[in-house]
Amino acid sequence: MTDRSQGYTLIELMVVVIVIGVLAAIAAPLYTKYSQSAQMGKANHFYQEAIKLAKTKQAENRTAVAIGAVMTAPTTTDGWLDEFGVGDAPGGGPAYVAGAGDASTGAIGVATVDDTVVTITRPAYIDLAAFQATVDDGIVTEIEL
Repeated sequence: MTDRSQGYTLIELMVVVIVIGVLAAIAAPLYTKYSQSAQMGKANHFYQEAIKLAKTKQAENRTAVAIGAVMTAPTTTDGWLDEFGVGDAPGGGPAYVAGAGDASTGAIGVATVDDTVVTITRPAYIDLAAFQATVDDGIVTEIEL
């Protein structure tokens, strides 16, 4: 009997490296697509939540005015930004910014037209189309930009 040393041959190691390479080549694009989908979902979530909150605050405001109480809805862009709260945009930075939004980070834009009208803008981010919602007295008008 011949004494053979223990271990793997060069061919066996090369096969393992090739298999790992093929698996990585398949997994990388799938992970990228999954990551982008999650980021778009987060941007859309912030946009939809801002619209809901603006409608709710304006309804509360109408009720307060009807019973003779003080207005409760914000009247400035900074007031609305405070109302929407904090959060991180999908691409980093704040979730809500003054103006038209930030297409590079997915931050939602917030602006006031007058004391009662708020405009909420979802920028074009990855594969999402840009949309703008205007909330006036609880009524939402949404357009694609």
